[in-house]
Amino acid sequence: MSHPTAVAARPLVTGRGRGEPIWHLGSLVEIVLSGPDTGGAFALVETEGRAGMQAPVHVHSREEETFQVLEGEVAFTVEGATAVAGPGTVVHLPRGVPHSFRVISPTARFQNLISPAGFENFFRELSEPAPERALPPEGQGMEGLERLSEVCARFGVELLPGDRHPGSAGALRAGEA
Repeated sequence: MSHPTAVAARPLVTGRGRGEPIWHLGSLVEIVLSGPDTGGAFALVETEGRAGMQAPVHVHSREEETFQVLEGEVAFTVEGATAVAGPGTVVHLPRGVPHSFRVISPTARFQNLISPAGFENFFRELSEPAPERALPPEGQGMEGLERLSEVCARFGVELLPGDRHPGSAGALRAGEA
């Protein structure tokens, strides 16, 4: 998978509910900005999920991620250390850092800034268009789950066993989440 070629981005003003809504593995994902919008520099994705929605332990080889929790609580595990993140909390994850997250409140909403752009296509590939801007009914929107490993590999993401967290430096520091 190649990343978009950097081109001069144009100014753009957008707002909540104006991006591309998709149902991704049981959650509502809105692709707010994608590679073509930012000249390939980054993508901005907003996710809303129910309690228990999670990403397995994984490592990105191509991009960095920065999450900001907007509503609810999300438990982030970074290199084996877990911190609960509430509204306003920002979690920055450089490439190569093992991490996972799980929604622990009844629902949560968070933004994910992905740099460089390109990984937003991962969400598209494992999703279906959302017919409305709402969480999918329980159990719906899970069609891509059986292809998760294959799609992760194509996007440079390594899935790790839940108890394998290589390295120990750089884990979440007290007071940061």
